[in-house]
Parts: sequence; C-alpha cells; structure tokens
Amino acid sequence: MRLFTAITLPPDVRDEVVRFQEALHELPFRRWQSAETLHVTLHFMAEVDPDKLTSLEERLREGCRDFGAFRLQLDRLGAFPNAKRPQTLWIGVAGERDRLAALEANLRPRVIAEGIPLELRRYSPHITLARYPQGPFALPDRAPAPLDWEVSELVLFQSTLRPQGAVHTPLSRFPLT
Repeated sequence: MRLFTAITLPPDVRDEVVRFQEALHELPFRRWQSAETLHVTLHFMAEVDPDKLTSLEERLREGCRDFGAFRLQLDRLGAFPNAKRPQTLWIGVAGERDRLAALEANLRPRVIAEGIPLELRRYSPHITLARYPQGPFALPDRAPAPLDWEVSELVLFQSTLRPQGAVHTPLSRFPLT
C-alpha cells in the first residue's frame, strides 16, 4: 500500500487553490493536480505492508491526541527544485508553520518505529499544483488569496497510481484536539 499523511483543505480554500491553479494553465506542465488530490503532505511512506496498518494507525492516533488545532494560510507560488529549474509547481503555506513542523516531527519517529522509511530531506510544507514541465519557462510572480483555515485533524491516505493520475483514498482521520 502506498500511504501518506496529510492535512486536507476546507472547501473555500480548495476552491481558491483551484481558481489560482486554473489561472496558471498557460504554464507548460504535463500533469495538473485535480481538486480531489490537493493537500499538505506531512509524510510520504511509499510502499507499506498492509499488516502494519493497524499498528501505524494507533501510533498516529496517539501522536495526534491532544496536539491541538492550529491555523495555516495560503502563501506564495514556488517550485522544486527551484524557480530556475521548476519540475514541481506548488503553493506554500504560512500561518502557524512551527506547529505544523512540530506535528510532522512528533509523528516522524512513530512512523519510523513501524519500520517505514521516510525521506531524510528537510520538511517543506506545500500544496502541489502541477508536475513535469514540457519545456523551460519563467515562474510567474503570483500568489493566491491569503485564505487561512483551522487544522484540526490529520488524515492517513492510500495513494493508488493510475495512468490518468493518482487516486487518494482516506483510510483514517486523527483529531488533533
């Protein structure tokens, strides 16, 4: 099972991200994220043995218990690996990023304790908009409306790869309050 943990977007924030994304469709990306797949990833776990699912869910539940809600806000447009060689287009998040980073750091050892390897690079929260450009282009200096939202739960998703793009199925929800 391909799994990841994420923060979902409420409808008004998701609608703003979609509106902003549509305004960027002149950029030469091959794959644009659908509205249903927009989120802020905390941990991408790649392939996980289904036998570990129950134990992983319990560790995540315990790590989220009493963590407390916090607020995030849509921020600037950016790209990975950088603006000069964009391969992935994203919207950053602002607001209580320190709380988001603390949640990611709190859950990381719990995931690793299940024998699930995680990426070693520094956590960089974002909402992926598009991937795989078809040629060079200049990253526009634009930003979405700075909508904010309360983060009150973490979601464990299964990602199923399909030719038309990944399908994300929520498996479990973990309240932060």
